[in-house]
Amino acid sequence: MRKIYVLLVVEFFLCLCALKAQDTESWNLVWREDFGVAEDTLIKNFADRSNSVPGHCFIDDERFCNGQIVWDAASNSNICDGFYDCRPKTTGASGCGSIDDGFYGITSNTWWAYNRWASCKNNAGHFVAGKDHTGNKNGAMLVINSGVGEGDPIFSKKIEFNLCDSREYRFVIYVASITAYGNDDPADPSGGNADLEMNVINATTGKVVETIRTGAIPYWKAEGWGDAGGGIADTEAERKWSEYSCEFVANDGDVLELQVTNWGSGYNDFAIDDISLYRKDTEEVPDPIISTNTIASSSTTVDGCIFMASFKVPDDVLPAWKNIYDNVYFLWQKSEDDGLTWQNVLDVSGIEKTSVDIEVDKEIPTVYRVIITGGSSETVAEEQALYIAQNGAPKDGCAYYSISNTLAGVSPTPDCSFSESARIVWKEDFGVMDSFSTRSFEGAALHYYEPTADGFKVGDYVVTSAPDSSIKKIKQNWDGTFLGYDYDGKSLQDPSGKTNGAFLYTYFGKKSEEESENILIEKTIKGPFCKCKSFNFSFQFYDFNEWAGENLDVVILDDADNLLASSSIAISNSNSRRWVRSVTPFVLPLNYSGGIKFRILNATPSNDWNYISFDDFQIAVCGETTPKGSIQIDDNPSLSLLNGFSCNEEPLHTVNKLDDSEWKSAFPDYGFAWQYSEDGGDWSFLSDKPSVTHEAEAGVLVNYRMVFAETAEEALNIAKNGKPNDPCTIYGFSNIVGLKCKDDGCRAPIFEFEMEKDTMAICSDIEEKVTLSVVQKNKTNVDKMQWYSSPADKSTWTAIEGATEETLSVLPADSTDYLFIALNDTCYSDSIFARINVHEMVVFDELKNESGVLCDFDDGYEITYKLLSGNPTEFFWNDTKAESASFVFEDLVENDSIRLSFYATDGVCLSDVMKDTFWVEARTQFVWNKFDYVVCEGGVLELNFPQDLADYYESIAWQSIWEMDGVEYSRNYSETFDITKKTTLKQILESEICYSEEYVFNVDFIAKPELSLSAENDSVCLGASVVLNATSSVEDLLGWQLVKIVDGATEIVSTEQKEAYTIEPTESASYFIFIPDNGCGEFSSDTVMIVVDKPVDYTFETVPEKICAGDEVTLKATSIGAEAKSIQWLKNGTIVSSELSFEDEPSELTAYQFEAKAGKCPVFTKTFQVDVEVSSELTITVVNSRVCEGDAVALSATYGDSKSIEWQYSTDNVNFKSFSTDLSEEQSFAQEEEFKPTYFFRLKAEGSGLCPVVYSKTVKVEVEPKLEIEWDEDMEVCKGSSVNINFGLTEAEQALYDFSWTSEGAVVSNEMNYKTPDLEKSVEYTFEAKSEVCPVVSHTFGITVQSPVELTLTADKENICEGEEVSFTAVFGTADELKWYSISENGTGSAEVISTDLVATKNITPTASKLYWIEYGGNDVCPQTVTSDFVLISVEEAIKTKLSDAPDAVCYGTEVTLSATQTAGLSDDHEWLKNGVVVTSDEEYALTDTPTENPTIYSFVTKGVYCKSDTQSVSVAVERSAELTLSSDFSELCQDEDFTLSAEFGEATILNWEVSTDGANFVKFSDELVATQKITAEKSAAYRLSTAGTGVCEAVYSNIVNVDVEEKVTITLPNDMLVCPNASVDLSAEVTGKPALLVWEKKAEEGEFVAADLSGLKHTLQPTETITYRLTADMSVCEDVSDEVVISVDEIPVLDIVVGAKELCEGDDVALSSSYPLVENLKWYVKEGNGSFVELQSGVSELVVTPKKDATYKVVATSEADCDAGELMEEVKVYEPVEVSLEDKMICEKDSVLLKIEGLKKYDEITWSANGANIASDATILVKPTATTTYEVLVKNGLCEGTAMAQVQVIATPKVVSCEEVSNKTYQVVVESELQPVYYDYGDGREPTTSDLFTNVGYGKSYTITVSNEVGCSSSYELETPTYDIVIPPYFVPENGSWKVENLDRYNNAKVKIYDRFGKLLVELDGAESEGWDGTYQGKKMPSTDYWYVITIGELDKLYSGHFTLMRGY
Repeated sequence: MRKIYVLLVVEFFLCLCALKAQDTESWNLVWREDFGVAEDTLIKNFADRSNSVPGHCFIDDERFCNGQIVWDAASNSNICDGFYDCRPKTTGASGCGSIDDGFYGITSNTWWAYNRWASCKNNAGHFVAGKDHTGNKNGAMLVINSGVGEGDPIFSKKIEFNLCDSREYRFVIYVASITAYGNDDPADPSGGNADLEMNVINATTGKVVETIRTGAIPYWKAEGWGDAGGGIADTEAERKWSEYSCEFVANDGDVLELQVTNWGSGYNDFAIDDISLYRKDTEEVPDPIISTNTIASSSTTVDGCIFMASFKVPDDVLPAWKNIYDNVYFLWQKSEDDGLTWQNVLDVSGIEKTSVDIEVDKEIPTVYRVIITGGSSETVAEEQALYIAQNGAPKDGCAYYSISNTLAGVSPTPDCSFSESARIVWKEDFGVMDSFSTRSFEGAALHYYEPTADGFKVGDYVVTSAPDSSIKKIKQNWDGTFLGYDYDGKSLQDPSGKTNGAFLYTYFGKKSEEESENILIEKTIKGPFCKCKSFNFSFQFYDFNEWAGENLDVVILDDADNLLASSSIAISNSNSRRWVRSVTPFVLPLNYSGGIKFRILNATPSNDWNYISFDDFQIAVCGETTPKGSIQIDDNPSLSLLNGFSCNEEPLHTVNKLDDSEWKSAFPDYGFAWQYSEDGGDWSFLSDKPSVTHEAEAGVLVNYRMVFAETAEEALNIAKNGKPNDPCTIYGFSNIVGLKCKDDGCRAPIFEFEMEKDTMAICSDIEEKVTLSVVQKNKTNVDKMQWYSSPADKSTWTAIEGATEETLSVLPADSTDYLFIALNDTCYSDSIFARINVHEMVVFDELKNESGVLCDFDDGYEITYKLLSGNPTEFFWNDTKAESASFVFEDLVENDSIRLSFYATDGVCLSDVMKDTFWVEARTQFVWNKFDYVVCEGGVLELNFPQDLADYYESIAWQSIWEMDGVEYSRNYSETFDITKKTTLKQILESEICYSEEYVFNVDFIAKPELSLSAENDSVCLGASVVLNATSSVEDLLGWQLVKIVDGATEIVSTEQKEAYTIEPTESASYFIFIPDNGCGEFSSDTVMIVVDKPVDYTFETVPEKICAGDEVTLKATSIGAEAKSIQWLKNGTIVSSELSFEDEPSELTAYQFEAKAGKCPVFTKTFQVDVEVSSELTITVVNSRVCEGDAVALSATYGDSKSIEWQYSTDNVNFKSFSTDLSEEQSFAQEEEFKPTYFFRLKAEGSGLCPVVYSKTVKVEVEPKLEIEWDEDMEVCKGSSVNINFGLTEAEQALYDFSWTSEGAVVSNEMNYKTPDLEKSVEYTFEAKSEVCPVVSHTFGITVQSPVELTLTADKENICEGEEVSFTAVFGTADELKWYSISENGTGSAEVISTDLVATKNITPTASKLYWIEYGGNDVCPQTVTSDFVLISVEEAIKTKLSDAPDAVCYGTEVTLSATQTAGLSDDHEWLKNGVVVTSDEEYALTDTPTENPTIYSFVTKGVYCKSDTQSVSVAVERSAELTLSSDFSELCQDEDFTLSAEFGEATILNWEVSTDGANFVKFSDELVATQKITAEKSAAYRLSTAGTGVCEAVYSNIVNVDVEEKVTITLPNDMLVCPNASVDLSAEVTGKPALLVWEKKAEEGEFVAADLSGLKHTLQPTETITYRLTADMSVCEDVSDEVVISVDEIPVLDIVVGAKELCEGDDVALSSSYPLVENLKWYVKEGNGSFVELQSGVSELVVTPKKDATYKVVATSEADCDAGELMEEVKVYEPVEVSLEDKMICEKDSVLLKIEGLKKYDEITWSANGANIASDATILVKPTATTTYEVLVKNGLCEGTAMAQVQVIATPKVVSCEEVSNKTYQVVVESELQPVYYDYGDGREPTTSDLFTNVGYGKSYTITVSNEVGCSSSYELETPTYDIVIPPYFVPENGSWKVENLDRYNNAKVKIYDRFGKLLVELDGAESEGWDGTYQGKKMPSTDYWYVITIGELDKLYSGHFTLMRGY
């Protein structure tokens, strides 16, 4: 056999895990093929399809022999004589092929290679399930199903990258044999282990460098091989990969080929993974095994979610690399083609980038890896990484690098399996409770079991921690009958294992047909949930049924009950009698913000005894984790429930945090809050302190848990509201603990005031009530609360009516004392006192006789507010404390505004704030800077006073007076003057009180010239001249210009002033006279437009001189000159077209002429002539002018001597098609497939001369349509029915045909439609339709006659017992529906429909004797109702009996009498049983017997006829007496020590162990029938035994055993004490028990204790040094006990204080510090103004404060023993801050503006600056910048400074640049403006606009156009519109156009009236819009004659009249 070696060159895949070091720690990976990753169920091929396994095919290919198939006797099979080849399959699902012999695939688990059901619904191969070599998530491996190997290569890799010279390398593979039924026995040849060979070949020389043979590769164990997780028995040993390697030396420049060949036999199925090449180095580089997680978060992407994959390199990788390189580079890569090509993700790559977050696209499968290398610098490291990415290895073959394993970007659906550390968003675990308690659960749909109920029944549930202690259950016999009650049936601990952990315990029956009755648990969880997340709902269940068989369904619904997810649980032996968790994943819709509802439903089909417990319900975010936290009771982590302690026990028990380390690590700023619950379901907020104290009512179990969250705010939100504000917040809950105390007497309630002080002061004007509030500090109950009141200091207490709550709201008129007392049983709380002092309100009178205006010379002026009521002690002016209610003005500054606020207080009442403003009148500021002006004729002079300054002057009551030539003109600040001569103007400014100023202006006057320009002609032809005439009212004008305008561009034609100009224009242009600005602005004349017409010229297409008749001729002109005003074509002198080209079909000799006009230029003409030639005719005829649809048409023709003809047809007589070119006189035509009602035919032949084509006349053929009828299907009718058969033919179709109906050979009708007679049997009818042209139409109908259905009903039995089932059998023939009925046995009452099932048998359980029958309501064919006969079922009542009461116990030998009573049913067959054996009795219903066995059970059995027997039983205990002996192993011992009592009791069946502490009264402490009792001694006592049933037999007693117990003694001394020097201390001891002797000792200097001069338990000492005391109790039996205390004298350190600054600005910080060593004993205080000291902070040595006013700071210290260490004080001066602002301004050129400081209060200095220079020091300044300027002001107050800036922007005045007419009555105004928009006022009465188009302009008028901007800067422009003369035509021809007056459309108010010669008004025209007169009157043409007109033009105030001539052209 020829061997074929295939070199497989693959791209670099990623390293999955580190190779185990065998010889050294320095083997580093340089290349690896790990086959990437594969999703579950997927089997994939190589990413590079050029790769494959030689001799094998991928699963989606088919394998064929490339040679001959021959029989091989050795293998007893056909083999391929040649080689196998592969080709793609043509059918089958992709990826669903089998890894059978000769095939391979890449997968993440050999399970997917075996079990293809998950995605393909087929099996393939038999492989042991196992994961890839490294355990990488979804890591892939190569699976090969191979035949016998003969050294065939299965893998080959060429190493072409640079190698390190003379370095050792190691070639490594990992392999496993995976055949499920294989074995490793070498003696078994069928074992078929894989056997491979590894070769290292020099690819250049072909020499083998190194080789190794693996031998038989071990199998994976087959246990559990059907499990995708690797099998039930999945251990490392059973799924162990075998490692094989060979070492060799390579040199730089070597090209190596790594090869794996196959030598296996037998099954030879194997998996191979992590084919690797390692290099031996001096340094070890760890393989980076990256990990990943995907987090989904909300976003605004297309699908609303972003998925971020978080990748991380292990923490130990970077430190190892830092041993090699200083700069370690991490280059992250991604591949979207399964590792075939890699792309660098540079935005997350870089130096030491060990963890990254990369956004992943869920639609694109992507894998990721990281390349790690380094270098001497960051640049070198990055360059080396990029080189490795491009070439697969570094340029230097010895450089260090590594490539990580391959990981997918993680599926957007994260792992939704259960995790203990999952991120939980809701949880219910029922908390803890004591063993004997129960409670309900609002999510349970079953019936809550009350503890007093008569047994735990089907349909009950309860929350409990011990069902065996808290639930009374019904004990049943095997037949379901009642046996008794017990409490020992279901013992269980919750799944967490915590003590007294509670859970939900249920008992339910089989599934109900009513779905709502199957709901066991239903709970709604409010939303919203975090978006873009996947969730799982899980819980744990415990099935008590050892046979199991239960089924549960789980459904998840949204708020609208739409299904989100569901799952089913089948409980079997494998998951019963243990806690099992169920998990149901679900996903919420993207924009859903509601909640979810989960239901757990009973789906058990048959089992009635279903005891199942549920616990630990939770909803978690898939794939995400939350830190854990825990709590504990009394610092004891082992306690989860504490009960039985006294509610009055001190100290109180606490619950505190146990462990929050995970939260601190994950969220350093995490928060927590406490919740409590008294039912374990509803949780309420308790506290946010580190621990809580348990205080509750007796017998109330309180559960506690802690809420943890990312922030403290969210922790509080969750604790208070049950959920966070942000649903994406990470939070969690601690474990739950519970406490319950017991009541042992009265416990007084404890209350405290919630207020800081118990004395309050209010003002008499207060309107809102004052609230006094107390809060209870313990949890004891309160029976009554009462508030009392008394006038202050009177102690005359009166109960306040209705004041019985913690809060009291009052509004006393006078000072009052209040008292609060609470009562609990007979215990009173302490009395709580409060006082409210009422102060008289403080009132001042308003200021009077004050104007509010001051002059700057009024310093020393004083104002005073008058006091009306109250007793103020403090006065404040402008919030600054003053001495009185008077204020003196000082340092007045002009223009200053002085705002005064005044109030006073007595410390409680505050007066109203009195506010007044005084203004220091400002002197005028110099406004005008120009006083000489020149005004042109018609102009005005505008003097604009700055508006803000004018507003300012008006606000302070100044006034402005303008005089013109000595006469008052106005009282405005700004004014516009009409100047007609030289004038003097004056402005006077006067203040209200203080000042007056005058300004004088001189104005000169200049007249303006009048200009005009006109033309003799307004249009000329190019080359002609025209004369322009100019006039001016002023001679010798400076700057005279004749200007030409072309396309907006101007050109000066002449600068000579003269009356006429002769010009020869070359283009159309406008002309005007222009005078530049001579002091009065620019002047210009009207514009004259001269239009220059240019000559036209054309070329033409060739026109034939002669054409054939019927042909068209095309006449087309092309312009090569100027554009013509009008063009036209004439045909024989008549105008036929106004276009450049047209087509015509002349029939005779024809002349064509082209004319083009160009204004003033000559007319262009061109003439053509065309002659027409006529041809001869053809003929065609038709044989039949009418044919049937589809028949051929016969035609004949004559065509003369034509040599070729064409037969043509048409269906519309327009568009003809050729169907034959036969040169014959006859022709046949086949119709088109689609029906056409008409055809037209003609002949076409060659003509002669110019006419090559000749046509015949057309002939017509009509087509008759074939009859098409949609035949009805054969039908079915009920017997006795008739049938109507109708056809919907039109009348026209009916007229073409004759009809007939036949049946059984006879004609029954000749009509088109037919109705049959009533039918009794099935029949056929035949229909025929005949026409003259078309063939006969025929069809036969079959009608089947159906008979009605017959029904019968029978039962398997007619007599049954109550509750027994009856099986009914129904016969219903062809009925398709059925109703089952029942009614009472005598037929009375209403019938009941009991079923609608269409079944032949039905089981029914009758509850009473009834009649049954079935009914069929008929079908579409036979609709009549049919019923069956009645069936009577008789029901016998079940038998019930009752036994009389029997004694529970009797003494041996005592007789017992029993009696029985039958209460229901009929039976006379009875018997008595004794312990299951029949006994006889003289009486049927009574039995007398003597029991001997203990117990003896008596039963009474009643047998029924049809019903089963009823058995009633009773049990009687039989007791015996016996001799008793008791002994003890100790006679005396210490308290709490154990001793044993031993008993001998013979045959006694009952044994009582009794104890007595007084030797006389014995009490039973146990009834156990045991030989020994172990007892813990508490006190001395006597013990004995007794036995005596339940008082039936006489009691028997044993001997008495006395045990003496010495009581334990405890001694408690105080904790070690530290006392102040020279202070006394109390030393007292607490001693319990009765010690024989107490001894006090003290420790001597030598360290030994000596006798102390102390006796008794209480002492007062004054120590001067440290001393240790010990108190010892001497015991006789117990061990001696003692306690010690150390008393030390405190040493007091020295106190100091340091202040960072003694003066500062308000808002600045100052540091306070002290070096006092006991920082925790420091207290800092502050006193502001004259107030009292207030505590700032304690326990710190440094603090930073921000005083708002002058303050005194004090520090107070105590020593370690709280001894006074003194106090120190420092004062700090605080200045009021300066906060000022300025407003930016915009002004026009040459204007001024007022700048005013806003927010100015108290200040020392003001400095204004601009352009680097100081300019003013006033509060308000007037500025007049010439350019945009920034002004800055600096205000100082002591150490405080404030600055502000304002920009004054100087805006240029907008100016009109040009104003040109752009269309009729429309001018465009061009403006230069710095600001936009520009506002245009066109002076025509319309509102200003932002449009630059002046529309609807009147001609011959003057307009003043004003342009302005937003600031108000404006300028004017004068527009004079031209006057256009009208041109009245003297005549007109209506055929050539209407009579229209030229230029009349320029005038809106023009009217035209036309009269006939008799004065009759014919028409009235609107000149502006009229198209002229068309020569008609009321639709009639007027004759040729003269007509008169009257034209009026309102704009010109002119009237024109005259006459014109109408000339008709017909």
